[in-house]
Order: sequence, then structure tokens, then C-alpha cells
Amino acid sequence: MGLLLGIPSLLVFLWLTALKLELFWSKPDKAAQSGSEAINIGRDGIVGVVVALGTVIGKGFEFAGNAAGWVAGVLLVVAAALTLAGACLFFTGRGLILHAAWARIAAGMAALGFLLVSFLALTSLRRGGVFALIPVGAAAYMIWVLIRRFN
Repeated sequence: MGLLLGIPSLLVFLWLTALKLELFWSKPDKAAQSGSEAINIGRDGIVGVVVALGTVIGKGFEFAGNAAGWVAGVLLVVAAALTLAGACLFFTGRGLILHAAWARIAAGMAALGFLLVSFLALTSLRRGGVFALIPVGAAAYMIWVLIRRFN
């Protein structure tokens, strides 16, 4: 399960890191961008109107680029967290196979955390709380297996 979660999230993490670096390096300097001057139709004519229209369209693309950078940053953090979780699952699973005490403790703490979050979801939902019983039961089963199997 750790490899199934960790490898794709690691690849997404690396891809998003490259994307963020590319977005950072491809930004033009502030000095290279034209200033915001008032348009004078008598002085600039149709060229001024076209330049103003291009500036408005360019600002729209700049906003879309900034939004894409922000979304990529959020997804980067999520991918890093999933990569870390996958690595923890992988090493904990390997430790459980080898009957290591630290792995039992780590798996028990993870199961208790899952039980706590599931129980909080069960108590905070007014309707549909029955669906929260499924993760509560799964967490209780994980704890029961860890205690029963390794005594």
C-alpha cells in the first residue's frame, strides 16, 4: 500500500516542483512590462486602443498564471504529504512483517489517530452518521488485529 500511494505521489511531487520552477523562471521582469499610461484617442488613435485591449487580455492571462501557480503550490504540498505517508506506510508494513516493536507502536498510533478522526466525524455529523461508522469499525478492527496478532 505504501508503494501504491508513495510512487505516484512522488512522481506528481517532482512534476509539480518542475512546473513551479518553470513558472517562476518564465515570469518577465517588472521593468520589461509596459507601464499603465492613460489612453488618449487623439494622440494614440486605434493603435492605443489595440494596445490597451492587449494589456487587458495580458492581465487576464497573468491572473490565470498566478491562479495556476497557487493551485500547483497547494497540490505540491498535498503530493509531498502523500509521499511522506506512503513512505511511512511502506516502512511500517515492512516492520510489521519483520515483527518489529517500533512498527507495532507506529501502526497502533496511526490506527488510534484514524479512530479519533473517525469518531469526531461520527459525532459531528447530524445526518449520515451511519456512514461514519464504517471507518470507526475499520479503525477498531485495525487496533484489535494489532493487539491480537502480536501478543
